[in-house]
Amino acid sequence: MDIQELMKLMNSDPSQEERMKMLAQMMAQQRDATQQEQTADRHTPEDYEKLRQQVQQLSGYTKRLRQANKVLMENIDILISRNDQLADALGACRDCFGEDPHCKTCRGLGKPGYFEVDPRLFAIYVQPCLAKEENY
Repeated sequence: MDIQELMKLMNSDPSQEERMKMLAQMMAQQRDATQQEQTADRHTPEDYEKLRQQVQQLSGYTKRLRQANKVLMENIDILISRNDQLADALGACRDCFGEDPHCKTCRGLGKPGYFEVDPRLFAIYVQPCLAKEENY
């Protein structure tokens, strides 16, 4: 009995409809499983070799991406540290420099000069700029 015949039976006898639907689904699943098995048997050794090479290439690509990500994360850490030092030198909020009214640290009030200035960092970052300005 094929699916077409089952469909005719379902339409002719409403009391059998649910059973027939289940039977039709089971038959369709069996047909799909058989087709998948037949497809799986068609792979050649060359197909497997190509897949192995692709996996090897992707593995190398993944390794390079991880290395690049590590370098980027190190650079981000350096930039965060520099940002924090500059904010401390200016007495500004480390998170937003006073530009974000929703900032959890300063609520947008932490513009330069709002917090206590770090004198050592001020001497490193700001004093050279001020000295240069005086010479102009």
